[in-house]
Formats: sequence, structure tokens, C-alpha cells
Amino acid sequence: MLEISTIPNLSDPSYVYYWDFGDGNTSTLVSPTHNFEEGTYAVKLRIRDPYGKCFLDETKICTIDYYPRVNIPNVFTPNQDGINDALVIEAEHLLSYELVIFDKWGKTVLIMKEFLINIGKE
Repeated sequence: MLEISTIPNLSDPSYVYYWDFGDGNTSTLVSPTHNFEEGTYAVKLRIRDPYGKCFLDETKICTIDYYPRVNIPNVFTPNQDGINDALVIEAEHLLSYELVIFDKWGKTVLIMKEFLINIGKE
């Protein structure tokens, strides 16, 4: 998420704000919040004063890059004792992966290349 804020002291309601986020979305809020997909955008802000004159006309090029984030626990015990029974992997912006699970002796127990939910849970 890219948060864009306007210049302070322009909160006079008679000013008109027009945001163009460069992805087909616009806003007339003073300080909008907008979620971008990964890419490069020309974000434009035009502010008009109470007389209709252009007070500010600004364009900024914004590049949004998302990097994969992964949180994988180093152990789980699917023995139905209610403690660490499920392997929960949290990931964002992950395009592909290969998960290999070994037992305590180093023997491969599972190789997974597709997304599954709630391993070890019913």
C-alpha cells in the first residue's frame, strides 16, 4: 500500500482535490489511501482553489515492487496432542515454491510444489 498525503494547511473545504492514481482509479479526498498492484504508475494530483484556478498540478512516477515474505516454523508434530499439530506457513507475494519436509533422521517425508491449506488438520 502506498499512502499519499497532501500539503499541510490546505484542508480548506473550498479547495477541490483530484487524484489520478494512474491505474484507472481516482479520488477527490484530501488525503486518500490507495492500494496498487505491482508496477509503475504516474500519480497525479490537481488542486483547484475556490475560484477554480489551478493551485497545484503535480505528477510523480511511483514504482511499486512487492517482495515475497515467508514465515515457516522449523518444527511441527502432527500427533493429535493439540500442540503444533498443524504446519502453518504464512506467505505473501509468493509465485511458486517447493517445500520438502524431513523427519528427525533426515528421511524425506513430503515434497510439495502446490499450495495446500491446513496440513495436519482435518
